[in-house]
Amino acid sequence: MSNFAVLSEAQGRELVVIARESLARYIRSGELYTPPDLSACLKETGGAFVTLLTRSTDSLRGCIGRLSSPQPLWQTVRDMAIAAGVSDNRFPPITTEEMKDCRIKVSVLSAFKTVSDPSQIMIGEHGVLVKASGRTGVFLPEVAAEMGWDAPTLLDRLCYEKCGLPSNSWKNAGAQISVFGSQVFSE
Repeated sequence: MSNFAVLSEAQGRELVVIARESLARYIRSGELYTPPDLSACLKETGGAFVTLLTRSTDSLRGCIGRLSSPQPLWQTVRDMAIAAGVSDNRFPPITTEEMKDCRIKVSVLSAFKTVSDPSQIMIGEHGVLVKASGRTGVFLPEVAAEMGWDAPTLLDRLCYEKCGLPSNSWKNAGAQISVFGSQVFSE
């Protein structure tokens, strides 16, 4: 959960630079990047996702994140950028050559709020976290809007695609639905 207020555009650009430099340095030499100067709020803890997109086709190339982290936000972004580039099991590790055609997007997550009904989910504004039958799945706020899903479809897809459960598992007793916002910064 985020401890900080809304980030400025300049702070968001800092995070995007950290993500790019971290991934580029790691795939070149295996070294971890530490930025020389940081805004104070980037030293606070917080959850974040890093998404890699292919510029030429605007297609997904990798996406990994943490819902919360005990690390400073800048370090979470660094680690998630590297993970999105080399550890997303949907894709082979990104190459130095591919980095030229890569656009980086950083999503900084807000605090989570439990909701009791799908009607409380605001498509395009809320990301959604489902916990059911000991499994957890999450979609960032833009996913449902991009796919044209309504809230029940979003929940069904989340259970099936991310939790590996039957689609309607979100309706089961004990299932928990939470929403969150995110600030998105992109190249």
